[in-house]
Amino acid sequence: DYAAAQSGLRALVEQYDWGERASEILVNVYESTQQYNELAAVLETRLNNWSDDIDLSDTNLRLARTLETLERPAEALERYQEALAYDELNPDASESVRRLMEQEERWSEVCDLLRKELDTASREEATPLRMELASILWSQCDDPEGAMEIYKEVLWSDADRSQASEQLTLLAKAHPFLRDAVVDVLTPVYQQDGNWALLVSLLVDTLPEDESVQFRGETFKQVAEIYQGHLDDIEKALEYYIRAIRTDIDLNYLLPEIDRLASQCGKFTGQEELLSDLSDSALPRDKRAELLMRMGELSSGPLGNSEEGERNFLAVLELDPEHLAAL
Repeated sequence: DYAAAQSGLRALVEQYDWGERASEILVNVYESTQQYNELAAVLETRLNNWSDDIDLSDTNLRLARTLETLERPAEALERYQEALAYDELNPDASESVRRLMEQEERWSEVCDLLRKELDTASREEATPLRMELASILWSQCDDPEGAMEIYKEVLWSDADRSQASEQLTLLAKAHPFLRDAVVDVLTPVYQQDGNWALLVSLLVDTLPEDESVQFRGETFKQVAEIYQGHLDDIEKALEYYIRAIRTDIDLNYLLPEIDRLASQCGKFTGQEELLSDLSDSALPRDKRAELLMRMGELSSGPLGNSEEGERNFLAVLELDPEHLAAL
């Protein structure tokens, strides 16, 4: 009967002349009948007794899969690694080693495996491997700088730069100390590709709140210039010039440009509020007088509020009784 046949084959396994062939038959029998404990045992016997006569990589791979089925992942991992030792390019073994190492959170070794795969990967295969490696370095190995370098490799080597540039932007948001390096990398890329909206998003969205007022002010000024010169969006340019001066009062030399843009697009509210705030600031008397004069001209002119204009002109004279224009 069937059981007796299996018993006979097991007996033959112990014989030198027939053992290898008998064990091969048993492997097929145990696989087809899902007798996984017996299958694991006979595969180990084949590896121990007939290593010169069998495909060591394939046999280790089959044993590893069997051990996984038996929920013995640590032993399975060892066998997958053995399979790789005999066939370094075996994709099934490589993927399984990586998967089990990820399950055990052996991230440093996972990174080593990915780097090894990259050594032999084609151009098309390299990009997803690099993206995965960078993601693990960032999220699991606390190495955002290493991740940044890998994303930069993708940026320069892949025709589609969108994935790498998006991840670099997220990296700069999460780690402000990398922000300048990321901006230095992505700015010429966006400029070359004409992706001005993405450049604006990069500059604004990654700007740390605790940066100096001078740096933040210059950044808003740079964004205003992009809106004005490349995106043809006068209203946005006006908004960011105003933000620049609100952030760093030393940029008040931009006021004539704000006047011009406000007149061009007919938007005076932001300009009026800015002038009002600046006139109450700690600027020197002559600067405050100049601002109040601008407010008076704005109120009595485009805004059509002559009473408010007169009040501003009187405020100018309080600061400078001999101010000819206010007189």
